[in-house]
Amino acid sequence: VVLEDKDGEREVTVEYPYFGHEKLDQLIEEEMESTFKGQIDSLEKLRQELSSDGFEDENFTKYFFNRTMEEPIITDEVVSIYFRDYLNTGGQGVMGSVPINFDLKKERVLTLEEVLKEHGTSLDIIAEAMREKLMTDERFAQYRHDAVGDYASGVAEETSLEEMER
Repeated sequence: VVLEDKDGEREVTVEYPYFGHEKLDQLIEEEMESTFKGQIDSLEKLRQELSSDGFEDENFTKYFFNRTMEEPIITDEVVSIYFRDYLNTGGQGVMGSVPINFDLKKERVLTLEEVLKEHGTSLDIIAEAMREKLMTDERFAQYRHDAVGDYASGVAEETSLEEMER
């Protein structure tokens, strides 16, 4: 399904799948319709603010929002979907993401906390494993000697729970 509103240099596009599974499709449709409406509302609010500041419509800031979907992972138990967002209002664009993991047997969204609990692990354990891999795995060796920045402190910072929770 593609929701689209294009007007010259202004564009809001949201793409999402239809699986034929009532609860999953309803969940996705509600999320995507809400995002689409929210972006249209943000665009209108920006138009009104610029208009009240005396900007003519041809001087209006560019507005581009696009949500696309990666190839979903589908098993007998779970559908995992990853959406990528890109928003640009005339300057440097901003990337974002929205994951949806749906348990087909229980017919509900899975949370990260539930998955961690089911597998007897935690974010602390995963973060430590990530740090260890980044510091010892040969695939990352070329970055450890980079002249820009301190690799070890960068790894520690980027794998801290505070960073992950942002």
